[in-house]
Amino acid sequence: MIPGLSANFALYLAQTLGPLLILFVIAVFAAFNHLRPAPPSELTFASGPPGSRFSTETRQYQKILAPNGITLRIIATEGSLDNLHRLLDARSGVDIALVQTAISGAAQTDDLVSLVSMFYEPLLIFHCGSMGMLAAKLNSLILAFGSSSGS
Repeated sequence: MIPGLSANFALYLAQTLGPLLILFVIAVFAAFNHLRPAPPSELTFASGPPGSRFSTETRQYQKILAPNGITLRIIATEGSLDNLHRLLDARSGVDIALVQTAISGAAQTDDLVSLVSMFYEPLLIFHCGSMGMLAAKLNSLILAFGSSSGS
């Protein structure tokens, strides 16, 4: 007991402030558990041309997210560059898109967030002739990937 306080005053204080303190704790608990913004239940995903690797991956995500109550609305696009433009345009309604690494070039991408590199995209070279001839040709080439690609 605090010196100088009567027993009646301490009891009065506990009876008055105790319920208020309990109500305050319940209100804070309810606010943190029920007023928290929920994650979206519908997302718009820019995929790529039908039949492409991007389109296939997007369909797999649709199947993975469906059991969790998340609807994935898939938009077919012209490819990676189109996906990037849709992500940068707030009016497009696209939430998620697959974009090739280094495709952004000079685009202003400060507002975008990249989560992961999902898969490698192989470079296929078809050549008729000897391997030595191919090696000599490849040795003199400079390969550039990115902004001129559409898929």
